[in-house]
Amino acid sequence: MLIRDLLFAYYDTQCLYVAACLNIADHLQSGPKSIAELAGLARSNEDKLYRIMRYLSAKGLFDELSGRVFQINPESACLVSSRSGGLKHFIRLHSQYFYPAASELLNSLRSDLSPFELQFGKPSGQYFQDNVEAGEVYHHAMMENSEWFARQAVEAYDFSPYQTLVDIGGGIGTLLAAILLKYKNAKGINFDLPELQEPAERYFKTKGLASRCRFIGGDFLEGIPAGGDLYIMKSVIHGKDDSMALRLLGQFKPFLAPPVKLLVMERVLQGSGAVYLQACLNDINMLNVTRGRVRTYAEYEELFTRSGLTINKLYELQNAFCIMEVQLSR
Repeated sequence: MLIRDLLFAYYDTQCLYVAACLNIADHLQSGPKSIAELAGLARSNEDKLYRIMRYLSAKGLFDELSGRVFQINPESACLVSSRSGGLKHFIRLHSQYFYPAASELLNSLRSDLSPFELQFGKPSGQYFQDNVEAGEVYHHAMMENSEWFARQAVEAYDFSPYQTLVDIGGGIGTLLAAILLKYKNAKGINFDLPELQEPAERYFKTKGLASRCRFIGGDFLEGIPAGGDLYIMKSVIHGKDDSMALRLLGQFKPFLAPPVKLLVMERVLQGSGAVYLQACLNDINMLNVTRGRVRTYAEYEELFTRSGLTINKLYELQNAFCIMEVQLSR
């Protein structure tokens, strides 16, 4: 049974992708609808759509009622476009870009390139920069993922001692905004690629944070902004090999004179059971899309030690995520 589940899992991905692209959850928000109504709204073949919806309902994503009528449930509510912390764009990212890349996993074992590079002809970061449509999907997906994580981070860590937070590779600022909304006396600097400045500033304005957070554009491998008493870096190192990770960590050292700290927020490969499996799965994702990896605690310790840094505290969150509080080695 395990072999069959593994073998046919690709149908789950593609059926989920259909539901996301056809806005099925959006159409069901106002109440249950027949498959005929759904097919009309989605401009799709009624019989084919019914078979996909029947399967997704059997898996628990939707509820099928009598008369070939479907309704939304708590699982499919995550696909609603307007929902904060939803997963619609995250599904599109994985199904539309990471899925075809995975077909190159075998070939990548005989190459220095990632499967993504073999499939799309360039590293994933460069591809999403160069391709406008793909970049839109990517950044929306990262925002969705960050909204989920941000809720955990603001509960797990006490940010009250800090006045100026600098988020390195902060995207449009989802995590930073969540922190600033809870800690009213703090200000923030969001540092990422220059092309994200306009959507980031628009996002801060919608959150009422335009006066408390500013955007600085740049390349974190070339330098980072000064002036923070807390630096934050979420889900950046896992996309880098050791040499690039060491280069990146080296940018922080001049700015971490005590009591300044760095929070590195990453999945850590440790433990057992579901948490360990989640970390292993994310490591395969890194293998597929980047030249990085999900690291063990010992591997992170080694990286930090080689960079003149020390892990001061470790905060464990859900889904194998951890917050590592890092400071200069004494």
